[in-house]
Amino acid sequence: MKKQTVLKVGLPALIGIIVLAVVSINFEASFNENASFIASENSSITKNPKAVIIDQLHNDIPNENYQKMLTEYLETAGYEVDLYTTDAITVNFYKRLPAMNYEFIVIRSHALGPGVIEDSATLFTGEKYSEDKHLQEQLSGLVGIGIPFRPSHVEQRGGSEFFADQSYFVLGSQLIDEKMFGNFPGSTIILGGCDTQEESLLANSLLRRGATEIIGWNGLITARDNDLVILDLVEEVLVNGVAMDEAVQLVMNDYEDNMRTPATLEYYSSGASELIG
Repeated sequence: MKKQTVLKVGLPALIGIIVLAVVSINFEASFNENASFIASENSSITKNPKAVIIDQLHNDIPNENYQKMLTEYLETAGYEVDLYTTDAITVNFYKRLPAMNYEFIVIRSHALGPGVIEDSATLFTGEKYSEDKHLQEQLSGLVGIGIPFRPSHVEQRGGSEFFADQSYFVLGSQLIDEKMFGNFPGSTIILGGCDTQEESLLANSLLRRGATEIIGWNGLITARDNDLVILDLVEEVLVNGVAMDEAVQLVMNDYEDNMRTPATLEYYSSGASELIG
């Protein structure tokens, strides 16, 4: 009789436990499914590729239409776009750039060929030069002083070229090799400045930092010509779907006879044995 009583009392409780367990399992499965969906949605939001426009010329030679059109092309291709202009482009900014996770980088900048601080081409920062700043880097020859050269403003004064009376910190391949933090995430980097592809040291340092393709000029270039060519290049690649190396040749065929200087845009990648122009 004791066993019968236990069964009579325990059966409804057992059924209730089973029902609760089933409900709990269904709820947990539903919760996990929703959580996975939310996580997936959040993941897709945070994993959008990032691009950056680095406009060192902004204070000196502004071109807001260039910034606007470039942003539109990049956003059309699905990039989240950041813009940095002259004052934000410091030596420390360039040190941190690889770790900022930009997959497409467009630099509009003064630049100088080899021989300023080392054998590579050098990029200008927007940071005014001072003997008292970046002392370790200056003593090591990783940064130096650069004075912008403007092909469109060249005048002959007593047989010598006229330069702008401003000086900024400049950097080259050694700072990229020794002082940059992190690695580029397989980035495309467009170097819109004079002589940025006159030699391959600067490009090779960027490739060692994780970039996969570098585009730059092999001579002096005006800001006007640079802006027109780079805008068309980015449109061909991101809007029209042309491969970067093919797009470089395509836009140069369109522009080379109408440019103010004889510079050529050149393509360099981790798989290239030489510059392709």
